[in-house]
Amino acid sequence: ELTLEDEAGAVQQVAHTAVDVSSSWLKFPRYGYLTDYRDGLDTQPIIEQLKGLHLNALQYYDWQWKHHQPLKREADGSLAASWPEIAGRPVSQATLRKWLSGARAAGMVSMQYNLIYGAVKGYEADGVDPRWGLFETPGGKLWQLDMPGGWQTPAIWMFNPLNTGWQKYILDRTNAVFAALPFDGWHADTIGDWGMRYDADGKPVAIQDTFAPFLNAAKDALGSKYLVMNVVGNKGHAEVNRSKV
Repeated sequence: ELTLEDEAGAVQQVAHTAVDVSSSWLKFPRYGYLTDYRDGLDTQPIIEQLKGLHLNALQYYDWQWKHHQPLKREADGSLAASWPEIAGRPVSQATLRKWLSGARAAGMVSMQYNLIYGAVKGYEADGVDPRWGLFETPGGKLWQLDMPGGWQTPAIWMFNPLNTGWQKYILDRTNAVFAALPFDGWHADTIGDWGMRYDADGKPVAIQDTFAPFLNAAKDALGSKYLVMNVVGNKGHAEVNRSKV
């Protein structure tokens, strides 16, 4: 509490603020999110606003090029200067780096968003095996979430978090994100419980039962990086609470 008095001791103004002295942001998470990464965006005033709201962690929503291939590379292997995200909005690498450096300077951790089981158009050409997938019926089609018209992909197709081939594929690409960009962790996401799904052999898969094994494998792969999980509709909440998130 700060009090401003005049020479006679009369109170002119009173203001309040707070300082969190916790050893870790995980003690009292105050979590916000970002969605705007266009070229030339002045991020600093927004960082100051978020800092003033005492946020200590930020989720970077839909920053990536493809869910199954977050980084867009040039022919020489370097990270592209820009790329479209799933809705076609431009993402500037320079703006993304300004967010990351500004957040760190303000004491906020930066969490890169991605689904734990999503792949978009062109996934087979990028090395994703359809047999790693989750199917709507035994021997049926891959489980998909349709996207609006005009987006970069007509759907997101879902893959089995228990499948070790899928685990290695997506976790290798997640670690590639951390090698290329100074994110502090992964905001792992789901789309909720849509009923029983099936693996390529027709065996039933209850989605919530896949969460803890996948997250444990993810934490082992990510090492010191933070791992948080969005359990949509609290479907699988108990299972996630027993994992290494």
